Amino acid sequence: YKYGSDRLGPEGRAHPLPGLRWLGLRSGHLADMEQQDLQPLSERDRALMRGLWERLAETEPDWLLELTAMETAGYKADIEAVYRAGAGGYGALRDLVVRAVLSR
Repeated sequence: YKYGSDRLGPEGRAHPLPGLRWLGLRSGHLADMEQQDLQPLSERDRALMRGLWERLAETEPDWLLELTAMETAGYKADIEAVYRAGAGGYGALRDLVVRAVLSR
């Protein structure tokens, strides 16, 4: 979304969102997750990661650090995993989002 979509051709590249920021989970949040809340990376996930590496190598080094951590761990987690009791429920999700927004 940040750079537009190649799959939509010229139309997709005409509408990028350059101010888009990462609001979701980061690798550091996974340390508090229960194993049952993590999902193993699929072959599709790994293919998407390779595509992101190629596309973001020069523009988003922090995102590449997250991709590396995810690939090394071999797992992913959805932000909904924060709801689960082991991760602190709604309050933990609210705090995560508020901190992310305030830190820009």
